[in-house]
Amino acid sequence: MTAQLLAVITKEFTETVRTRVSLFILAFILGISYLGAQLQKIQAAAGSHPSVAATERDVTTGLVMLAVVLMPVVGHSMLARRMLRERLSRSLVPILATGVRPSVLWAGKLLAAAAACYLVVVACFVFGVVGAKVLDLPVRPVPVAIAGLVAAPLLALALLAIASFMNWTLRFGLIFVGLLTWGVVGLIPQGAVDLIFQPTALVTAVVVAPVALMIVLSVLAMGIDRLSRSYIAGL
Repeated sequence: MTAQLLAVITKEFTETVRTRVSLFILAFILGISYLGAQLQKIQAAAGSHPSVAATERDVTTGLVMLAVVLMPVVGHSMLARRMLRERLSRSLVPILATGVRPSVLWAGKLLAAAAACYLVVVACFVFGVVGAKVLDLPVRPVPVAIAGLVAAPLLALALLAIASFMNWTLRFGLIFVGLLTWGVVGLIPQGAVDLIFQPTALVTAVVVAPVALMIVLSVLAMGIDRLSRSYIAGL
């Protein structure tokens, strides 16, 4: 099963990079636009902050939330379009006929899209950190990088997995992923950002997040395997 999963990831990632260049460019533009707007807003309001810590918290929030905002929406766009095209062309029929488990196919597509989106997130994140330095805004690169490039992408992958599951089972997900993403962002308390600067809390999050993600993916994969192959293929 591991070999099948790696084969699906490799194939899907290659196809995504080869055929979705325009979407990569659009995602990068969206990412740097989001960060640029956030940093300019923070710089304009910096004079009213009572301390440097408040400004640093705002900068950190913008950088960490980048993956949570960008990956689910862009990743779902990649997955939904490709899935629709494959269902219309019936190209999933021969793949499923080889005996590959639906959950392996689903996970491979999911992880390939997530990896592609992660590259965009990294590029935008570097732009954000450099932009903060240029604007002379306070930022601590190491803890922010751990939170923004490790913990936050894992949360984003979980959101993307749920949206992809909805698309496979109910054949919709765009509205759902938007509501889910902004709902999660809205529910994160302001004080949670301060935990990034506490080594124990940050390490705990980095350790716990992959375990929680594996549990979510395992539960969703079991649901995918319950679907009929004809339904998945769009027959």
